[in-house]
Amino acid sequence: MYTSGALILTNDGEFVYKVTHPKHEIEKTYVVTVAGKVTRKRY
Repeated sequence: MYTSGALILTNDGEFVYKVTHPKHEIEKTYVVTVAGKVTRKRY
């Protein structure tokens, strides 16, 4: 819903490939904050 971070816009396909393709094994960290109570209930 509400997010913050960096958004990179580029037309450099080689750069995007190197940053996003799993074979290049670039470590990424995602931090999530959840409001409310987390349950196992599925919607």
